[in-house]
Amino acid sequence: MRSRRPWAGSFTVFSAFCLAGAGLCLLLVARRSWRVRQSRVRTVAWTLGGIGGVYLGLDDLLQIHEAFARRLAANGVPPLFGLGDQDVYVFFFYGVAALFVARFVGRDLLRWNDTWLPGLLAVGLAMVSLLVDLAPWEQLTRGQQGIWGPVEEVAKTLGAMNLALMGMLLVEAAARSDVERANAGKPRSADLTLVPRGRKASAELAGSGHR
Repeated sequence: MRSRRPWAGSFTVFSAFCLAGAGLCLLLVARRSWRVRQSRVRTVAWTLGGIGGVYLGLDDLLQIHEAFARRLAANGVPPLFGLGDQDVYVFFFYGVAALFVARFVGRDLLRWNDTWLPGLLAVGLAMVSLLVDLAPWEQLTRGQQGIWGPVEEVAKTLGAMNLALMGMLLVEAAARSDVERANAGKPRSADLTLVPRGRKASAELAGSGHR
């Protein structure tokens, strides 16, 4: 569905930057996964998620999915269940790819549960945007278009913002996990024990008095 509002293009550009930013964050997590020698399939899954985020940003700007939908329509592929247009097939493929990524990075996601909320919000808002997109735009009145067009744009933009926030939280969680692992591997040295300054000075004076 296309909104004819003059600000719709600005929302699209902002959403594209958010999606690309989320993708870059996932690529950082993928680099960390490779560096700490996690399973190869998990590293591949994080990498696909990152590439997918950058691709979705480009798709939002260049409307790549609509080009695929037009190609499917030209080849005689009917709309799924007669709803919307052929881009539903493209979104279904996107969803399968997202499930693949979630399946193989699930162990990390379970440990980093403080990243869930923006991720769940992003999924919910994306579903709202998709459901509105299924409406037959040409059959709506001008008033209905004036309502549902902004609803789709706002839902899509908020979803992209939450996905970018989740990406940043994932990078933070990965860094925190590495710090905790490094600290757990270090033996606690008595030389690093914190001693209050006054007590330390008293101990030094007592030691000098016994000389």
